[in-house]
Amino acid sequence: MVESRKTVLVVDDDRAVLVLSEIFLSRNGYTVLTATNYQSAIEQLKENAENLDLLVTDTTYELVDGGPKVQDSGVRLSAHVHEKFPEMFPVIGMSAADEVQMRALYDKGGHIEEYIGKPFKSGADFVQICNDTIANHYNKQTQPLNLEELTKN
Repeated sequence: MVESRKTVLVVDDDRAVLVLSEIFLSRNGYTVLTATNYQSAIEQLKENAENLDLLVTDTTYELVDGGPKVQDSGVRLSAHVHEKFPEMFPVIGMSAADEVQMRALYDKGGHIEEYIGKPFKSGADFVQICNDTIANHYNKQTQPLNLEELTKN
């Protein structure tokens, strides 16, 4: 059986991060979609949500092209995904802030399954985190039901 290419949407206002992400992921069999702000990410989601396997979003970027950067734009996007596309695909938060600060920000309303710090340690680490997050997400969805837990009063 041939495994289909996985599709990931990467959202970041730093074009260098988008280019590197696309290089790292496409070399490892991914189809990569990109967006530079909240509005373009929403448009990509509307067009491609059924085909997405993963969303990787920075924490801070513009809501609309040319607008001011908003510190919690990635949180807003992850909350939107959680509301509109629950459990369809995992979300990775990405930031230059340390992991504790970023997780605290996402805990205020966002929904992420994993964290990637910037700058990336290596392309291999970035790809491995993406691979593991997708595998963990879909493994959770396909776990057999525990009948003992369901029948406990």
